[in-house]
Amino acid sequence: MTINLAWPRGSVYGTDHWYFQWGAFVFTAAIVIIELAYYASVLGRS
Repeated sequence: MTINLAWPRGSVYGTDHWYFQWGAFVFTAAIVIIELAYYASVLGRS
């Protein structure tokens, strides 16, 4: 269901701006990258 809701469809999100369609994927990827960087920094301190 998450993939279905996040799927970039122009009919649902409009075609005005790319970030309306791809925002869910970009936001999720940004969170994962930030968390991986944090995890790597915590492992580096041990």
